[in-house]
Amino acid sequence: MKYHLISGACGFVGRNFVKHLLKNTKDIIIAVDDLSIGTHPTTWLEDKTVKKLNDVEIIGSDGRLYFWKKDFRVFLNDLLADPNYFKDGYDLDFTKFNDVFH
Repeated sequence: MKYHLISGACGFVGRNFVKHLLKNTKDIIIAVDDLSIGTHPTTWLEDKTVKKLNDVEIIGSDGRLYFWKKDFRVFLNDLLADPNYFKDGYDLDFTKFNDVFH
């Protein structure tokens, strides 16, 4: 299983890429967008199941899309400040992203 980080995940390019990954892989998607231009994933995804965990929304019944409504710079700052950010806060056990799409 791979872990993909996508910034601007709710804009035109980002959302189409998220949809592609959800349809064609079984990978985990970490999506970050402040929604200044794009729209929330529940407006363009078929599976609108949402589970909230701290400041993230886990979207879809398969639990593969983690969405942070946050400025990407703030997200990176949070990540750099705590090496165990994903493991402690969100029970995601990995050490690095396989891909970063920005």
